[in-house]
Amino acid sequence: MNRKIWILNHYAVLPSEYGGTRHYDFSVELVKRGYDVTIFAASYNHFNKTDRIGKERETQKFECIDGVKFVWLKTFPKYRGNGLKRLINMFSYLIAMLKVYPEYEKPDVVIGSSVHLFACVAAYFISKRTGSRFLCEIRDLWPQTLIDMGTISKNHPLAVFFRIIEKFVYKRAEKIIVLLPNSYDYLKQCHIQESKLVYIPNGVNIEFFDKLLEDSSLKLPEDIENDLNVGFSCIYTGSIGLANCMDTVIKAAEILNENEYNIKFIIVGEGAEKARLMDYCRKENVDNVTFYPSVSKRIIPKILDLSDIALIASKNIELYKYGVSFNKLFDYLCARKPVVFACRTSNDIIKAADAGISIEPENPMLMAEAIIELYEMDEENRKAMGNRGRRYIEDNHDIIGLVSTLGKLF
Repeated sequence: MNRKIWILNHYAVLPSEYGGTRHYDFSVELVKRGYDVTIFAASYNHFNKTDRIGKERETQKFECIDGVKFVWLKTFPKYRGNGLKRLINMFSYLIAMLKVYPEYEKPDVVIGSSVHLFACVAAYFISKRTGSRFLCEIRDLWPQTLIDMGTISKNHPLAVFFRIIEKFVYKRAEKIIVLLPNSYDYLKQCHIQESKLVYIPNGVNIEFFDKLLEDSSLKLPEDIENDLNVGFSCIYTGSIGLANCMDTVIKAAEILNENEYNIKFIIVGEGAEKARLMDYCRKENVDNVTFYPSVSKRIIPKILDLSDIALIASKNIELYKYGVSFNKLFDYLCARKPVVFACRTSNDIIKAADAGISIEPENPMLMAEAIIELYEMDEENRKAMGNRGRRYIEDNHDIIGLVSTLGKLF
């Protein structure tokens, strides 16, 4: 009998949707290796604010994509932003999960994956009631992320509450999967043994990525394609929230716009900061920036292929001393794009791979100067830079290798 793996990830998405597809990518490879994988996620899509379950009386919806089973759970309420409604929605995922799990054949392994820790709590209780093994995956350090981003103080009741939860799940997990290379520097405060941690960062299904690039049936929106085919384009794809610090990108664009460089900024994605940044560009006549809605993950390779360089910006915060594992960064490198990387982190992948220019965060002038340097660079040197990034991904972040590490836990 195939071993049954359950992955509890509130925010999991399909490959045809916008957002990170870590668990879909991992699960496709696990299915190929003979595992039976089910992903339990919320029906309410955090990224595009739509609900996969139209009828209010339905509590769940089943779907199978490429051999991977998805169970969409009805969660309440619908929300925008990061307020109380989102917190309630997180808790409703925990309740929904505990209600529906008896309807399914018991798993051999249950993986509870953050962002939020209620998924880990649900996984623990399900493992106890079914006699399954419990693994915890930490994709975001809560509550430390909220504290370092300035959302809450370290003594806020919510921070205290999540500290209690994280210690609870860390101590009870058989293994803790971490995405950041220096996570132990954080987790040791919870008195967790380092041997309990397993490092499995984000990655790219390189074979699938290349097939999407060659797939002639996948078409880009005409306006994006036209924009990318004219001039020197700096691309950003992904969320536009506080953590992404897109003010750095916009103000760098403003500097270059004033100097009349033939450089364009193309931003593809959604987020709480998007409307404000668009309004700023309108008021300040920053007309070398174009915003586009989020797109299916399937067409990201084609968008990146037509761009010249890619951008990463972040806030200048202590959180990144534990490392970073940005999905978009690995996509950029897989597409052989030189990257301007504005992040203070302990694992500077761009510097390690020699695949772009690393600068300090929240410094628009340095970003503008780095972009000019790449703009004026010989095209062959830019290509060589992009090829080094691709080799780094092949050696360190191919999904096949990452799933081999994961499979050892089963």
